[in-house]
Amino acid sequence: MDFEEFTVEHAISMKSWGDHKDPLFYDYNFRLRNDLEVREFMNQKAYNPFCLYYAIINEGEMIGFIGLKRINAFTKNSTLGLVLNPDKVDKGYGSTALYEFLKFYFHELGFNKMVLDVASYNKRALRLYEKMGFKITKKSKMKYENPYNTTSDEEFLRFPDCFIFKNGKVLNYFYKMRLTKSEFLRKEEEFEV
Repeated sequence: MDFEEFTVEHAISMKSWGDHKDPLFYDYNFRLRNDLEVREFMNQKAYNPFCLYYAIINEGEMIGFIGLKRINAFTKNSTLGLVLNPDKVDKGYGSTALYEFLKFYFHELGFNKMVLDVASYNKRALRLYEKMGFKITKKSKMKYENPYNTTSDEEFLRFPDCFIFKNGKVLNYFYKMRLTKSEFLRKEEEFEV
């Protein structure tokens, strides 16, 4: 698995990505459908001076991307964003990509800390982050906003500990998680054994 600086060609390759089938994850779909969406994506993500984006390449194919957002060069920390082509989910690519990227992030790029936000109902991502050594530092709730919201009450009820129904609105819990370089180095020793 390799990482390349994210380019327009990578964004164009996302036109062929699949979609998540679960309505709760529709807002996690990143399939860019036309040139305008590619340009908007590059302007919002890859051309931001406080962000770095890397394509995840497996056997010559871009299977996802990793974003470092809100980079603070002084404190040497950033916020992680990890996106996989939905067609590649549940095949072990996420674990391999994140582990290899964390080695690159802490050893080669010289960062000291990484934080991330994850929706509490995204159990697969939560397990992955915990496996890599991330710790929950804060739990908060916010209005559930899914621009493709076709979600029924039954789908929310699959995760009763993740959603709150209040005054006709749906709220969901988010976790803020953190991983320091020293925590990762200890976890890395476990993986290498």
